[in-house]
This record gives sequence, structure tokens and C-alpha cells, in this order.
Amino acid sequence: MEGTRNVVRFANAVRAARLHHVSSIAVAGGSFRGEFTEDSFDEGQELGQPYYRTKFDAEKIVRGEARVPFRVYRPGIVIGASVDGAADRVDGIYYSFKIIQRLRDALPSWVPLVGIEGGRLNLVPVDFVARAIAHISDRPGLDGQVFHLVDPSPASFGDTLNVFCRAAHAPQFSLRIDARAAAILPGDLTKMLQSWTVFQTVKRQVLEGINVPEAAISYASVRTRFTCAKAEKALDGSGIEVPPLAAYAWKIWDYYERHLDPTAPTAPNFRAALTDKVALVTGASSGIGRATAVALASQGRR
Repeated sequence: MEGTRNVVRFANAVRAARLHHVSSIAVAGGSFRGEFTEDSFDEGQELGQPYYRTKFDAEKIVRGEARVPFRVYRPGIVIGASVDGAADRVDGIYYSFKIIQRLRDALPSWVPLVGIEGGRLNLVPVDFVARAIAHISDRPGLDGQVFHLVDPSPASFGDTLNVFCRAAHAPQFSLRIDARAAAILPGDLTKMLQSWTVFQTVKRQVLEGINVPEAAISYASVRTRFTCAKAEKALDGSGIEVPPLAAYAWKIWDYYERHLDPTAPTAPNFRAALTDKVALVTGASSGIGRATAVALASQGRR
């Protein structure tokens, strides 16, 4: 929070013409039910996850301490660029990609699977967010407003997962169960499962086996509806809009497998696998052995 506070203090000190703050729809928390508008902020929402709390607190600092004009931008869940799939980190929906890979490797693409429907997963490509902020930031008369840079018609978690399954040529989740069906279970049974040590241990071990943080699972059940009337009005006539996920999902998947997959044969992954290792290559005077030794040496191995 000190970083945001220092920026606000600096803007106040130099009497900046305008302060632009990039927040997130995460300010709504993970359990808010109903419509969260661009005018919504402190609605008594639960902010259990640290990420939700930090985004909320940072925006609160801007709102309460800025003495200069400001604008707030709340992007949805940002993924790679729609033009080429480029991204620089693996989080959010990317956590599901390793699961999709394993399903593709284990089963034919025509095998129907059972999964969860989940809530709305508001994905937006990074190039849309960048273009939208650049355009809105230059428009006059919009100070003091908040803009939701989101997909106005987001798909459910289940539909989103299937889009990426198709891009990966993996089996799809033909039968999806709404998580709200759990409400028909007796309350005592639900509480018992949540508190049962064995259940929680198995769940944690499964997630660790595919490197998925347990907190990421909560994003699949978010049922908040984010309106974006102000953003749409500010972008009207600019040609800037969220492209359909199905139109560029294959680019996101392709970039992931080529550059971001931790098991892909890339130079960074090669170096990471060799860190703190001593390699012994036999028959290194020629042929494959020599080529392997040269490749290891180029990565600083000994």
C-alpha cells in the first residue's frame, strides 16, 4: 500500500494534472452476489483473499487521499494479447492449462467429460486493456470516474474451459454441474467435508501435483456481474472492444505451450532444470555426446 500512497503524495506535491490508477474488478471480492457497477466500491463485500484486499485498499487510498483529479480503471482478469497470445506470467486461467494438457495426453478428444459450470469468468486480453486505458485517459471531462474494462457478456467457467480445450484439441466437459447444486446437501455434511482433514489433505496434494494454488480455485465460483456502461460510453466510436474469446483462444494456448509452459523445451526452462546441478556426459568427444556437452556449457553448467 505504501507504493500507492507514495504515488498519490507525489501527485499531490507536484499538483499533477491528473492521476490515473489501474485497479481491478477484484475490489468486489470473491463472494459478492449481484451487480457491481462502476459506481460501486465499499459495499460490505468480503475481502478474504490478500489480492482482493490489496486492490481494495489501494483504490481506497486514491479515492481518499488524492488532491488532484483522478480516474480509476478496473480491468477484468487480464490474459495474453489477442493478436499473438503474448503474456509474461502464468496465473488465473493459465493454472487450468496444465490440467487440459494432461487430459489431452491421456484421452482422445472425443471423450466427454464431467466438470463444473462455475460462475462468470471475466477474461480480457491485455491489448484491449492497454488500448482502452490509453483512449479513455485522453478523453476530456471524465475525471473522478471509474471504468470497468471487462467483457460485457462473460462466459461461465465451464464454457471458458471448453474454449481452451478446443484450442488444445483436448476432451471437453460436455456435462457440467452447477456448484450451487451443493446447496441441496445437508449443511452438516458440507461442513464436515470442509473440515475433514483427510479431504483437505487430498485436495491440497492434488492441486500441488499440478502446481495450482488452492486460492485460485475460488475464482471459478465468482458470480458477480460487472457493468461497464461508463467504459462503453467513453470508448464509443473508437473501435476498441473486447474480442470474442473463441477468436483468439488458440493464440493464447499456442503462446503458452511455446513460451510459458514450465515443461516446454525452452532456454529458460533448460537453465532452471540445470540450476545447482553437475552434469556428467560420456562420449563427449564427438556426435550427440559432444553436442550435449556444448549445449550444457552454453548454459554455464559444469
